Amino acid sequence: MDSSPPCPVSPRGEMSSSDTFKNTIISAVSQLSTAYNLIVIQIVHVIVENQYCGGDKCPAEVTIASTACLVGGVCGELTFGYVGDCLGRPRALQLTMALSIFGALISSFAVPLTDDDRTVFHFLAIARFVLCLLYTSP
Repeated sequence: MDSSPPCPVSPRGEMSSSDTFKNTIISAVSQLSTAYNLIVIQIVHVIVENQYCGGDKCPAEVTIASTACLVGGVCGELTFGYVGDCLGRPRALQLTMALSIFGALISSFAVPLTDDDRTVFHFLAIARFVLCLLYTSP
């Protein structure tokens, strides 16, 4: 019976200087966009709440959007270590950082999902889940 793991870990090879440079740029842009998003989101919540809810009238939706980042971080910690073992750390880094940039970009285009303006926070919750899912990974 074969007792090998379902996802074999590939041997670590030397990275070329172009791979190192590409990983550095992807990582820097991703970390910058994620850190910026995490810092300004409370201000954004206030502005969006005033615009779409007419003041402090939708605290449940704001809480959902705020909590989505924490849930995403936990889920990312539980899954992307394994992804890093399967793909190798450099490839997993590229994947997680590119997806993190994608999460930051989609959060910048937040719009209500239905006729109810409060669903803009549901959009933000989804975008922030993706953003933070990858923030803490490999």
